[in-house]
Amino acid sequence: MATQKLGWRGIILSVIGAVLLIVGILWITVIFPALAQIPTSYERSYYFDGNFAVLDPATQSMISFPVEQTLTQKAMGTQDGALLIHEKRTIINAATQTDLSSVYGDENTMAIERKTLEFMPTIDERGRTGYWAPPRGLGQGDSFDIWNPSVNKPLTASYVKSEEFRGLKVVVFQMSASDVSLGTNPQTQLPMFLSTTVNLFIEPKRGLWLTRMPRPPRAWIWGQ
Repeated sequence: MATQKLGWRGIILSVIGAVLLIVGILWITVIFPALAQIPTSYERSYYFDGNFAVLDPATQSMISFPVEQTLTQKAMGTQDGALLIHEKRTIINAATQTDLSSVYGDENTMAIERKTLEFMPTIDERGRTGYWAPPRGLGQGDSFDIWNPSVNKPLTASYVKSEEFRGLKVVVFQMSASDVSLGTNPQTQLPMFLSTTVNLFIEPKRGLWLTRMPRPPRAWIWGQ
């Protein structure tokens, strides 16, 4: 497959794996209570822990270390019908307490339509499109485009099945992407690509997003 086709180019694992982990653990969360629309007082703080795997350029081998991540989100007001939500992500090496936010952190302001939960790209700081969170009333045969920060674009989530999850009847949606370009590695200037699959468990009547369970993503870079 892709790794075989590109093997002669000397495929190596990339530091982007660290970034992908950030995205993966962000998805294991309840987004907001089941309300008719996002409240203008919306404010949340999330804590995550896990591990980063990065490439050691000296040994060309992967090294792993524990990390702690904090994500804060706070509504900052409205503009032309959009709710502006400022979010800040900080990353700390849990072993050394070194702040890695300058490399792996993020800070931005989102513009969300309060009732539909869609991004408003003409107002959004990064021009994001698609949904911020699942809409209500999802069921068999449905699909929707939800913003995926790891590839910097929306991906289509499609219905897979219905099941019981933690005592609730839910619908399971899945989105996947293969060999998506992530630009170039800032350290080596080599191209980076991502493949990932994510399952979403959604309570359909209220649009409540229970959890996302991503498979371990794979990413690589290559060059001449």
